[in-house]
Amino acid sequence: MRRRLITFSIVSLLLISGCSRLGEVQDSFNDLALKTETLLRQNNPRRAEQVTAERKSQQYHLGAASELIKNNKAQEAELHLNRLDLSELADADLYQVNLDYAQINLSYAKSEQALQHLELVQPMQLAPADKIIYLQARAFALSLTNQYFDSARARIELQNLLPQNQQRENMVAILDTLRLLSMANLRNPKTATTYDTAGWLSLASLFKATPYISINDPNLGKWRSQFAQHPANSAFLKYYLSAQQKLLPTIAVLLPSSGSFAEAGKAIQKGLAAAYEQTPPTIAKPKLRYYDTSTRDPVTLYRQAIDDGAQFIIGPLNKEHVEQLALNTNLTVPILTLNHVPGLNKANLYQFALSPLDDVETVAQAAIRAGHRRLLLLTPSSELGNRLQGYFKDAINNQDAGLIKFATYNPEANDFNKVLRDLFNLNESEQRYNQLKAFIPNLRTNARSRQDIDALLVMAYPQNAKALQTQLKKITSNNPKIYATAHVYNGVATPEDTDLDGINFCDIPWLFNAAYPGALSQESLRATWQTMANPYLRLVAMGIDAYNLIPHLNQLNTTPYQGATGKLKLGADNRIERQLVCAQFDHQRPLLQNYVAPTQR
Repeated sequence: MRRRLITFSIVSLLLISGCSRLGEVQDSFNDLALKTETLLRQNNPRRAEQVTAERKSQQYHLGAASELIKNNKAQEAELHLNRLDLSELADADLYQVNLDYAQINLSYAKSEQALQHLELVQPMQLAPADKIIYLQARAFALSLTNQYFDSARARIELQNLLPQNQQRENMVAILDTLRLLSMANLRNPKTATTYDTAGWLSLASLFKATPYISINDPNLGKWRSQFAQHPANSAFLKYYLSAQQKLLPTIAVLLPSSGSFAEAGKAIQKGLAAAYEQTPPTIAKPKLRYYDTSTRDPVTLYRQAIDDGAQFIIGPLNKEHVEQLALNTNLTVPILTLNHVPGLNKANLYQFALSPLDDVETVAQAAIRAGHRRLLLLTPSSELGNRLQGYFKDAINNQDAGLIKFATYNPEANDFNKVLRDLFNLNESEQRYNQLKAFIPNLRTNARSRQDIDALLVMAYPQNAKALQTQLKKITSNNPKIYATAHVYNGVATPEDTDLDGINFCDIPWLFNAAYPGALSQESLRATWQTMANPYLRLVAMGIDAYNLIPHLNQLNTTPYQGATGKLKLGADNRIERQLVCAQFDHQRPLLQNYVAPTQR
C-alpha cells in the first residue's frame, strides 16, 4: 500500500500540471524592463542599463528553474537557482525559489530539507497552480518522514484545488496514507477537526479493521449514512473497493505433508480450510497457496512464497523451522508461525502456539479466583511435566497465593498412593502416630492429611487423573479441589469420564459449543474431525484462528480477539497469548464454569 502511495506521489510531483510559467515570466520581465528603463533613463541612463540587465538575469533564472523542474531536470534547475541573488528578490519570488528547492530536494529523497524550504513559503500568497504544487510537495515530504496524518491533511486541503481528472487519485492517496496510522490514532477524536477529516479517518479505520470490505457491509452502510455529503461517498468508493478486490492478498501456508508432523499439519489445514470457506460474503477471500515443509527447508520456501506474490505467511509448524527462519532470513513479509520459541523476537514475526504456558496461567488464575491461596502441585516425571512445574511456580509466584509443596509422579504407574501420601503429609502424620503409640499403647486415632491446603493443581492425562482422584479420595478427608490442565480432557465427552467428576480444568473455547457457537463450532465441524485422533482435535481450532487472526494482528495488543483457541492478545516477543475457558466434569460431561459469552467475536 505504501509503495503505491509513494509512487503516486512521485508521479504527482513529476507531472506538475499547469501552463509553462516561462512564457508568463518573460511577459512580466518585458513589462518590468520597460518601466525600469523608462524611469531610470530620465535620471541615470548608465544605471538604468545595469538594473535592466540584472532583472533580466534574475527573472531568466527563476523561469528557467521552474521549467526544468517541470521537465524532471532537477540538477539543471538547481544550477539556475544557485545563481540567484536572493537579497534582490521580492517576497513572491522568494516563495517561488523555496518551492522550487523543495521539489529538487524531494527528487533527491531529501524530505527533511524539502520541509524546511516549504516552511518558508506562504501558501496563501501563491497562485492556485503553485498552491497545488506546494500541497503535493508537502504531502509527499510528510509521508516520507512518517507523518502520515499531516500528509493526509495536506491532501485533504488539496482535493478541491485539483482539476476533476486528478481528484480520484488524490483521494486514493488520502485513504492509503491514513491506513498507515494505528487504529488508536484513527479513532482519536482530537484529530477529527473537520467534517471531511472525520469522514476520512472513520473510513480508513473501517478499511484497516476489514481490509477487503464489501460495498454491502453493514458497517460501511453506517458510514455512508453518517457521511452522506463526504467526497468519498460517491463513485470513488466503488472504484476504491473494486481496486482493493484486484489487490486481494496471497497467503502462503507452510505445512508438512509427511513425516512426524504430518497429522498435525493436516488438522491445522482442515481448520484453515473451514475458516476460509466460512469467510463472510461481505469480505473478499484472499488466495491460499500451500508449501510443503517436508520437502524443502523453510527459508527457501519463505523466499519462494514471496517471489510468488505472498503478502502474508502462516507457518511453519516445527519449532526448529521457526528458529531457522528467524535466524537465517530477513522477514520482509509478516509471518504467523504455528509454534513458539521462547526469547525469539524479530520484526514481522508473530508466534502462535497451543502453548502450555497459557494452560498453566489460566488454571492457576482459576484456582486463585475461586479463593484458593494455599496450593499443592503434582506433575508427571517427564520433560513436559518438569516444564509445567516451572511454569506453575512462576504463575503462582506472580499472584497473591503460595505453592506449599510440589511433587512428581510416574505416569507409567497405576499406584500413586505413596506420592499422594507424601504430598499431603500423611507419611509424617503416621510417623508421629507410631511414635506416640510407643508411649500410649491404647492410642486410637488415624493419620490425618494436612488441613491447610485449598486446592491441588495437576497435570495429568485422563487415565492418570482418574486413578489420582480415586486414590486421593481414599486417603484424605478434606477432599481438596482439583484443578487440572487441558491434558485431562480428550476433547470429546465419553462415558468413561464419569471417574473425572468434580475435577476442574481449563481448555480452548472451541471444545464447548456455548463458548464458540456458529458455523465453525466443534459440533458444526464434526464431519471434519471425527476421524482424527483426539490429540489433533485442538489443532483444527488452531487452524481456524490462524486464518481469522490475520486482519486483527495490528490491533491485537490493545483489542483482544475472541478466538476458537481462547481470548487472544499480543504479548512479549510478539507471542499470541491465550486465555482459556474453564469447566468442571459433571456426570460424564464438562460444564462451563463462571462463563460469560462475549457480545461479539
